[in-house]
Amino acid sequence: GKSRSGPPDSEAAVRPQSPSATVTMPEVNDMVSEYLDYYGFKTSSDCFRAEAQSKVLGLEEFDQTVRPQDALLGAFDGGAHDTFFRVWASRLPPDMLASAEAHRVYFLCHVHFATLPLRGEGAGGGRRNASQGPPPSLRRLQEYLAAEGAEMASVGELVPYFALPHALNPETNPTFGQLFSPEWVPTTRARLAAVLDVAFEQRQLPRLVRVSKAHARSHRALRRHIAAMHERDAALRETARALFVVAVKSLGALASGTAPSAAFVAEAQKQLAAQNEALRRLCVEPPEAPPGEGGEHEDEHEVWGEETRLAAEARARREAEEKEAARQARARAAAAAEARAFAEIE
Repeated sequence: GKSRSGPPDSEAAVRPQSPSATVTMPEVNDMVSEYLDYYGFKTSSDCFRAEAQSKVLGLEEFDQTVRPQDALLGAFDGGAHDTFFRVWASRLPPDMLASAEAHRVYFLCHVHFATLPLRGEGAGGGRRNASQGPPPSLRRLQEYLAAEGAEMASVGELVPYFALPHALNPETNPTFGQLFSPEWVPTTRARLAAVLDVAFEQRQLPRLVRVSKAHARSHRALRRHIAAMHERDAALRETARALFVVAVKSLGALASGTAPSAAFVAEAQKQLAAQNEALRRLCVEPPEAPPGEGGEHEDEHEVWGEETRLAAEARARREAEEKEAARQARARAAAAAEARAFAEIE
């Protein structure tokens, strides 16, 4: 993005008028970049942009309504190799996975994805001969073992797996009997889940993300409240119109000097009874606008501070002006209708 040395062009750069239901990585990155540019942290801004461009998360990966644990376990179950290791690399910082068990589980996950085709759960299974070489999944495992996985060669539990890419038909090889047993995948999955639970037990989302999510929640709640108030206002207008019609008809009957018919009285009573119930529901104190949707970080809306207060006051003034203009328009319309009604009576 282009560097800026002055204040932002508009408030929308920081606080969109219609926040999305989900806070995305690009939105948060833009906030950070804008802050660094505004206060002249040019070197930091350049470094941040370069690193942010090299670490792009998909919306479903950054969506905090989906926990990283669930995303990883879902990829494990679905055989989504690329998604699994992309989420692992982007959502699990190294300091969270410093334990020996975490390293072992990471290794076993590579083995899991490499052997899925051999279990009949992916493409490319079947027996092969030496001239064919290992299938793609095992070649990928072989590359991992020769590079990053080489440091696990001293772990006794994992040593047999280093021979896996070189076995012609490992699914029938006694050396790998445990690997292809029915309980191996569920056991490995349980170990993965345990590691993830420990890793995320004390970790919170960054405050900037929590603030953005809280703002989006509050904005959605306010929009729902405004919609409910509009519906209430429309119902009140309809009730007033119905009562006005009954009143005009009654005045017309009185002005003519004739006694109202039984049918007219019955219809008027019916209308009044119906509107009485409507008024009973509507003539109550309207609910206060909720501060947000609640949830895990309900009190985060407070961190917006003075800017949020000023924005809320400006929004309240605009809404008050709109309501006053609408009230005056309704009053003019009612006066015109009343004048027409009395003109018809005369």
